[in-house]
Amino acid sequence: MDSELKENDNNICFSGNVACYPIRSNLSHPAGRIVGGEDANPGEYPWMAALLRRSSSPRERPFCGGSLISPIHVLTAAHCVVELHSPIIFVVRIGEHDFEREFETKHEDFSIRRVHVHPDYKKTENAIYDDVAVLELESSCMKEPRTVCLPDDPGDFRRDTAIVLGWGRSLPKGDHEPILQEVLVSIYPNEECQFFYEGITSTHLCAGDHVDGGKDSCKWDSGGPLQVRLEGKWVQVGIVSYGEGCARPQKPGVYVNVSSHLSWIASVIHNYTLNVTIATGQHDPMRTRSFPPGSGCPSSTETSTSLPALAVDGSIVQYFPN
Repeated sequence: MDSELKENDNNICFSGNVACYPIRSNLSHPAGRIVGGEDANPGEYPWMAALLRRSSSPRERPFCGGSLISPIHVLTAAHCVVELHSPIIFVVRIGEHDFEREFETKHEDFSIRRVHVHPDYKKTENAIYDDVAVLELESSCMKEPRTVCLPDDPGDFRRDTAIVLGWGRSLPKGDHEPILQEVLVSIYPNEECQFFYEGITSTHLCAGDHVDGGKDSCKWDSGGPLQVRLEGKWVQVGIVSYGEGCARPQKPGVYVNVSSHLSWIASVIHNYTLNVTIATGQHDPMRTRSFPPGSGCPSSTETSTSLPALAVDGSIVQYFPN
């Protein structure tokens, strides 16, 4: 197995013989948040995506994050892309770990075929609603890419421990982190979050350390995943959306509740032959601070359940043809 891993560890889309590709967490002693979080291990979260403006500069950094949910679909926040005039001005990078070390891990940039923004996306003075977008890539690797799971039902993730990923600020007024960061946060009931923010609904999740602060997502982390463990798989329950400042006491981060948008996500991808994989089984609240070894979702040929194929009129509010 060691030789197989060595042979394939530079692949973006892992072939079947790397089904046991090691995905570990180094969060046994978390140091805070993405503002003060810890480096992820190279290749630990192969579904993590970086949204980059097209540039000849080798120092280009992501303006948002995302997550690979099928071989050609990336889930992100609508506010990251809704004001971009054309998909040709940015790319999605899969496989990046350290932006300052070009050859540490192999990565690949993908052009965007279509941008799907939730039809009910709305930004108000106090909140952002339905802040969801799905990016359809121009090309894909069909050799079983490692995608993140989506929840199979609304679930109750309140009081659960989750992790957030991103290359955003590591200090409230700092710059990008070159290495992918991960941090433990707690998900709080929306009833509590409503004390701190106006406009919180069931389509939102709040997470962080809202008592003491110090754990949160920050600028340039938008669109990235909020993940919990469910039966040995990473399940994305939230999308980084907004908040007041970064890591402030009594100001947790606000996330899109992915469960509330599963039907719309399914309507976007339902024509694709390899549907996204959703998690099944009993929910694991993961209340300890240590993450056992795990893996990404199985490929479509392994045990999985497809999201329902639902059509939603107007689901594609931005369409960019070839």
